[in-house]
Amino acid sequence: MPWDGWQTGSGKGERMDGTGLQGWPRLLLLLLYVSGFEAVGVEEEPQCLIEGENLTVRCPYNIVTYSSSAKAWQRVGSQGPPVTLVRVEAGDKSQKQAQTGWYLLEDYPTEAMVRVTKTELGKQDLGLYQCVVDLSPRDSVILHDRIRLVECNGEAAS
Repeated sequence: MPWDGWQTGSGKGERMDGTGLQGWPRLLLLLLYVSGFEAVGVEEEPQCLIEGENLTVRCPYNIVTYSSSAKAWQRVGSQGPPVTLVRVEAGDKSQKQAQTGWYLLEDYPTEAMVRVTKTELGKQDLGLYQCVVDLSPRDSVILHDRIRLVECNGEAAS
């Protein structure tokens, strides 16, 4: 019997029910995520890196859905999952903040706004970053266009 693309058995009376093959799309998505495949529809905003300066990014979010959720600032590499650089825990405070090294993340739930500041920028900070609602262990929700810190050689990024 020729294969028609939707067949679930070999055509010889065997059945493949219960083999777990119907879950292959999830496995494929997991492999793409782990490999660093970028999500479709996620935009990037270039920002010039000026050594010694500070970078401040504001990330608005849905106040009803995410006001009491954990938020994080992450570096996105070319492979593997993003690395969390600073994170505020979930809770109902009027303002939450966390500082890790040169990173300060402030969450203002009553304003539905996260503000991230990276102080003392250096060439090692070139790369792609994102502001997220951290729903660990589930996927994170990207709150704002990703920020790509780039060298501009005296010219402003678009």
